[in-house]
Amino acid sequence: MANQSGQGIGQPDPETPCEQRTLLLVEDEAPVGASKRKWLERAGYRVVVAGSGEQAVELAAGHADIDLVLMDIVLGEGIDGAEAARHILQSKDIPLLFLTAHTEPSYIDRTYGIASYGYVDKRSGDAVLLAAVAAALQLHARRQPDSQHEPAGERTMARAPAAAGGSARRREQALLSALPDLMFVLDREGRHIDYHAGDPASLFSQPEAFMNRSVTEFLPPEVAELWLQSLQQVLRNGETAVFEYSLEIAARQRHFEGRMVPCGADEALAVVRDVTEWKRVTDELRAESARFRQLFRDAPVAIALVGSDDCIVSANDIFLGMFGYELDEVRGRNIRDCIVPPEAQAEGEAIFRALFEAGERVYSETRRARKDGTLVEVALTCTPMYLDDGAYAYAMYQDIGERKRAEWALRESEAMFRSITESTSDIVLLLDLEGRFLYFNPEQPALVGVSPAELRERTAFDFVHPEDRERVMNAFREYVAGGGEMLEQTFRLLTGDGGFVWMDSRATLLRDEDARSTKVLVVSRNVTRYKEYEERIAALLRQKEILLKETHHRVKNHMGSIASYLAYQADDQHDEFVHRVLREAASRAQGMMVLYDQLYRAEQQQVLSIRDYLVPLLEKTVALLQPTDAVTAQAEIEDFELHSKLLAPLGMVITELVTNSIKHGFRDMGSGAITVSAYRRDEKAVVVYSDDGSGMRDGFESEDGGGFGLQLIDMLVEQIGGAYTSSGDDGVVYVIEFPLSG
Repeated sequence: MANQSGQGIGQPDPETPCEQRTLLLVEDEAPVGASKRKWLERAGYRVVVAGSGEQAVELAAGHADIDLVLMDIVLGEGIDGAEAARHILQSKDIPLLFLTAHTEPSYIDRTYGIASYGYVDKRSGDAVLLAAVAAALQLHARRQPDSQHEPAGERTMARAPAAAGGSARRREQALLSALPDLMFVLDREGRHIDYHAGDPASLFSQPEAFMNRSVTEFLPPEVAELWLQSLQQVLRNGETAVFEYSLEIAARQRHFEGRMVPCGADEALAVVRDVTEWKRVTDELRAESARFRQLFRDAPVAIALVGSDDCIVSANDIFLGMFGYELDEVRGRNIRDCIVPPEAQAEGEAIFRALFEAGERVYSETRRARKDGTLVEVALTCTPMYLDDGAYAYAMYQDIGERKRAEWALRESEAMFRSITESTSDIVLLLDLEGRFLYFNPEQPALVGVSPAELRERTAFDFVHPEDRERVMNAFREYVAGGGEMLEQTFRLLTGDGGFVWMDSRATLLRDEDARSTKVLVVSRNVTRYKEYEERIAALLRQKEILLKETHHRVKNHMGSIASYLAYQADDQHDEFVHRVLREAASRAQGMMVLYDQLYRAEQQQVLSIRDYLVPLLEKTVALLQPTDAVTAQAEIEDFELHSKLLAPLGMVITELVTNSIKHGFRDMGSGAITVSAYRRDEKAVVVYSDDGSGMRDGFESEDGGGFGLQLIDMLVEQIGGAYTSSGDDGVVYVIEFPLSG
């Protein structure tokens, strides 16, 4: 809010710098006075300090250049601040602010009737004090009478002409003009016949609306009735009437306090003060006092209020419970006699001096004694407090016995951790989330050939082999960002001799109580020797694999040769029976050759694709037994893998079935079709073989030595742990089922 010149309330007047203002500070507590004086002088004010009410009155009378008074209400022996303020304001037109640390109404009421510019709580801070001083100086300057700009009829009392040479009357007029109160003269009927408006903004209506009119004509009925009752009391008994009321002025509820006194036989003088701000401050002080008492009583820590004589003034229930006392047992007693053990008396004395002589806040972790003599570990925080009636210590005690025991356990755990990490041959690191070293056991600097001081200035990634570094860094960052159980990596670590060693590393995230990642614990083991063993074993395995493939290749070639010899021999035979037997033997050899061909080509010789195995086997077997295109073969094979110990018998079964179809099913037909399908069902493999031949009607298994082929099928299916069903009315159908695991 700005005044007519635009200068904000609470800021120094630019035309009158604060360096030229002199303040009278009245404070009987020397440390408080020194502190307030320091802040005011830093702001550029000149400060005169008085230690008592009498000295304040004397200094105010002897210094004509005092611009404002800061008055403590409670001043110890002698007159109090309120009385000193009255003496000063009787002789000087000067703004005055009250300083207080007490919120009780009994203290505030002492200042009633004194034309002050408000109250400043000592605990509200020096910034608030400076703002209040600046505001009071400005408000006072604005309230000075200006005859050139004064509206007509606004201050009728102050405009009464002074008698020639009447210096007393002029002083009265000046004093009247400086008062911020409203003053009204009323006749017996309650009409306003004269007025003075120290603050025109406090008027309920304009003068023309109330002059020579009864209060019932312009005030609300309940307020008018209060005025008339007070008027009748004053004129009837001649006593002072005090009344309070509220009015809404400029859309704001304002509170007023009136004092009415007789002024002749038929008139009364009413002095009305706007107490809105005073009421607000008083309410806030009462609320703050209540909050302070509640905080003191309900605080979760033990609190004692101790006077400058080291005696306990009050204590909350937590304090009494912690030390085993009743309040009456400790109130008024020296706190060192109550709770300080003999071995800590010197410490207690030092705390007393730091608080009350140096004005310092004290924190200490120490021991205090209960009433029964047992000791308790406490964290003690003492803060000096300066109130109107003296200096105090606000002492808080927190039981830290559990914390101390936890600290001891933690120290023991840390000692054990260091003992383990420093005796192991593994590298143990504690890293931050960026990979910087927080801890390392002696193995790390010894291995990488770097001093511990230099190691602390670098990251763990600096010692990883360049070819592994990016991989290790990315894995570390992803692990830190995403979290997980553990990060395991193998990498090369650069050594101090210019070489490297292989390390197996395990990293674990450490988290705080809020489950946030804070550090990474890394344990790494030198596995260079194992790595060399692994490489040797891998080389031997590669050699074995080459030999095995070569063996499969040779077996396949041999099987191919046998099949070719048998087929050639069969074609050279004129006996149909011999020809057929040789052809069947050739087809079986052909099946074995296909199996070994697949084993030779596969990356893993033990596991093969059933599709890659059965399709070429079927095609080659049909081509071998029926060189013409009279018999066709179709494969509908789902692609899944089987162990070679299952595929080899299965291939021989398919070969036997193809042989039977061509030998028996298509014998009189001249052509035919064979279909093989395979699929997975649950944990089993299902292979379906069918043809469109004549079926099993014409001695399907009566030839060839009593059905050797079908006997072979029975044995092979049993070998793979399976079973089959067959039907043969229009062609044959074989359904073979066996477990995938063999």
